[in-house]
Amino acid sequence: MDNWPLPPFYKDAKSAQEQAPVEAVIFAPEGKILGGRLERFLPESLTVSFAAHGDATVRSIPFTHINSIQLIHPMALVADTELLDLHREAVGQIASPSMRAFRVRFVDGEQLQGQTKGFVRTRRGLFIFLSTEAERVVRIFIPENALASYQVGGLAGLPLVKPDPLRPAQDGRRLDAHPEDGGIRNAESLAQKISQLHGFAPVRLGDILMNRGLVSRDQMFEALRRMKLGRHPVLSTVLVEMEALTRAKLTQAGRTS
Repeated sequence: MDNWPLPPFYKDAKSAQEQAPVEAVIFAPEGKILGGRLERFLPESLTVSFAAHGDATVRSIPFTHINSIQLIHPMALVADTELLDLHREAVGQIASPSMRAFRVRFVDGEQLQGQTKGFVRTRRGLFIFLSTEAERVVRIFIPENALASYQVGGLAGLPLVKPDPLRPAQDGRRLDAHPEDGGIRNAESLAQKISQLHGFAPVRLGDILMNRGLVSRDQMFEALRRMKLGRHPVLSTVLVEMEALTRAKLTQAGRTS
């Protein structure tokens, strides 16, 4: 499905890419549920193109009218051994993708919890990969406007847009400007900063950037390949040289934590 990421260090067990439309359910405010076909998923425009069951009309639905989207057909994920091996050889550390408990709290007070094989957090919302008994995952997307807070393993997060007394929101609440970067000045300080904020063991920069949707699998693969060739020993420096990562992206990663 276009624009729908996979969790870090996993890949689709199928070789062929899934093609739209896909069967999906939209959970809307006030308990409304809409089943149908997800024709297009467009996070950059904060909309989806959706055709409800029994209706041939494809409608554009804004994220503000959505609490979550669930793709009906589970996906089989397998460890991305090629990327994991390259990460071990280039960085000298073993990345171990594993199941983690998660809990999501929605703005309307509802909660979602379970086990996930990973997550991707972007400025548009949170992608969760809910594990099922059949070793597959159900893909769920929660738009930023519907997300109150989340916790995955030891990592907790809040909405990227927070109340601000200077600017009223559409629903009458007020939205805060983004906080300052909290002293993050370079890539090397990012993982340590996030670990300090949440009180858990240090995490790898590669995991953070992929969890945040700031670096793609292909970009990470190329950066690790260059590290293995000995061009530079620091992952963040390689990503900057590749123009895959900027200081603005680092600041964004710090704000999403």
